[in-house]
Amino acid sequence: MRKQLFALALVTAAGCFLAGCSGIAVITGNGIITEKTFDPGDISRLTTAGYWKITLDPNADRNQCTIVIDENLLEELAIKSGSGRLQVTPLHNLRPSREPQLRLQLKQMPEKLNFSGISNLEVTGKITRETEWSFSGSTTASIPGFAVPEIQLQASGISRLTLGGNVEKATVRTSGSTEFTFSGNLQELFMEQSGCSNAAVRSCESAEIQLSGSCTAKLDAARQLTVRAGGASQLLYSGSPELQFHTSGSAKIKKQKQ
Repeated sequence: MRKQLFALALVTAAGCFLAGCSGIAVITGNGIITEKTFDPGDISRLTTAGYWKITLDPNADRNQCTIVIDENLLEELAIKSGSGRLQVTPLHNLRPSREPQLRLQLKQMPEKLNFSGISNLEVTGKITRETEWSFSGSTTASIPGFAVPEIQLQASGISRLTLGGNVEKATVRTSGSTEFTFSGNLQELFMEQSGCSNAAVRSCESAEIQLSGSCTAKLDAARQLTVRAGGASQLLYSGSPELQFHTSGSAKIKKQKQ
């Protein structure tokens, strides 16, 4: 029940982002869809806010950004490009007539990526650059193609994140009602969870996990597993790692049957 109420509150807050619950006027799309295409140059930092369907290809033969949105809403966007940065954010509360699209074709992956608001992100192709990711609000992300030494990820709100590929070291921090899934191969994991977030990691060599609130984590660890769990959190693990743990409150650590 607590998780449902918490998630409902976050959904309501996300809805306010679009509908202007603060009393600020909402600008409604006129239904005439237009496209704006430009060259953002090489990007090291990407920032978006608002309501978007985002597709990102980090292995393109050119740098190109295409925005698809209602004609009258295009001028209500703050688009800042240059000096290795691309930022696309709304100036006002917007209500598009259909889901706006942000299409990115890039010759290389940005190092730092920040997504807030209500976003649906799909990253196609292989990611070979070490990256830092930040998600907030209500973001759904599919990022299956990691092939990197290290990634860092932070997520809050009601984000739904699905990752895969091959990563040597991952640092993950989640809060709120975030759901995090890693279905690839991972060597070393540091994960910190709070709120009522959930995480599932298919396999890793070693992991250090910190849990609080009423979050749940599931993982398979081959070699070493260090856990600190508090509140009403729960860790379910498989494999035969060397286990070190400390629990407080009603936290539980359970080994799953294979």
